[in-house]
Amino acid sequence: MLLSKIKEILEGLSSWFLRGNNRVKLLFLLISLFLWFIIKLSQTGYRSPSHFMLDYYDLPVDRILLQEGPDNIQIEFEGTGFSLLRYKWFNGNSIAIDINALPELEDGRRYWLTNDNLGEIESDLSLNGTRILRINPDTLFFNLGRLMSKKVPILALYQANFDTNQFVLYRKIRLSPDSVLLTAPAQDLWKINEIYTKPILLSEPSDSIAVEIDLNLPKVENFKANISRTEARLEFSALAEAKIEVPIIAINNPDSTLFEIIPNKAEIVYRTALRDFKDIRADEFLMYADYNDIADNPEARFISLKIESPPQAVRYLQINPQRVEFIITPL
Repeated sequence: MLLSKIKEILEGLSSWFLRGNNRVKLLFLLISLFLWFIIKLSQTGYRSPSHFMLDYYDLPVDRILLQEGPDNIQIEFEGTGFSLLRYKWFNGNSIAIDINALPELEDGRRYWLTNDNLGEIESDLSLNGTRILRINPDTLFFNLGRLMSKKVPILALYQANFDTNQFVLYRKIRLSPDSVLLTAPAQDLWKINEIYTKPILLSEPSDSIAVEIDLNLPKVENFKANISRTEARLEFSALAEAKIEVPIIAINNPDSTLFEIIPNKAEIVYRTALRDFKDIRADEFLMYADYNDIADNPEARFISLKIESPPQAVRYLQINPQRVEFIITPL
């Protein structure tokens, strides 16, 4: 029912328009409306708000914006309809803010006052016959952080996917370069004392391996590093097991007693890199029994053996036996 009624109205309008006089009337009506619209837009006294993008520039070289300021501000104008229409619908202007020229507060923030910069705003917007009534917000704050640089060591992360009871990393992993220069806001940079590599994953050992590995750099804003990769050199050696007999030294016994260890020697089973095997000597091991360990226990029969400062090349060691008997004789 409704569709048929609409169709009937459209057919009536079409029939009316096709009459010659009616087409002339419609043309004059459209021209009148256009002229009326032009006259209205030429009149002044209109008010309307518009938004304008902000363009920040000239940031000090040693500073960074910790928090981005607003990307636009709202300006309310008074002027002709044409000028307001231009800023409302055909606005390609932006307002430039020189960060380096802004005054600074005691806490390091900088600020921009709209009332103090009306002349620059009017120049940026090329105002002609249009007056600024108000700007929102009237003050913009910029939180600047000071950029600092420091060099920190690179530490290697290494994971072996083979039997480490048979092969061992022979030397400390050598990195080239072994440090990285970081640049970041001071409040973030002081927390960083080293940078690690991504894990170095090896499925089999080799006498010498060199690999390029990425650094595990922080994923934070305003952070820069002068390098993102380093070369890691790794050396491996097979492990060898050996036994050595070492004398036991009695220590801390009082002058009034004779502190004897039975037996007075013990066996040390140790492992070392095959490269270092021939350099291990018995006199490098210091094995002892400490009288203080049994001084408060007169009923004790055994005392534990200890080793002090074994050779650096020794990777694993075990004392056999771990405990021995002793005799204490008053003098």
